[in-house]
Amino acid sequence: MKTIPVNQVSDSDRPFLMSVGNADGTVTLYYPGDVLPDFSPTPAQIAAAAAAQAQAIANATAARQYAKLTAMRGMTPAQLQVWIAANVTNLAQAQDALLTLAIGQCLLMNTTGAWQ
Repeated sequence: MKTIPVNQVSDSDRPFLMSVGNADGTVTLYYPGDVLPDFSPTPAQIAAAAAAQAQAIANATAARQYAKLTAMRGMTPAQLQVWIAANVTNLAQAQDALLTLAIGQCLLMNTTGAWQ
């Protein structure tokens, strides 16, 4: 096993069984006979992943039940532009449309992991 900067890995360092990137920009190379680290998830990591999956399912279910968001889902950008021009004519409607779009964006970002 040896730890070196990523840009210094050379042909003489190969073949290795496994490499692990480190936060400091180095990489640890493991060779035959080395004791490999245990990368099994901890119970807390397993629970967190299960909770995240359950939340993603709940978010998707909520999105499907939100009628306006479901209607917008099938629209092209041009159709959405026409819908907004026709249906958003006062402050209350603008707030409602903004809320609908914000909910959709929030659900999308939560589903794709962009918030993490």
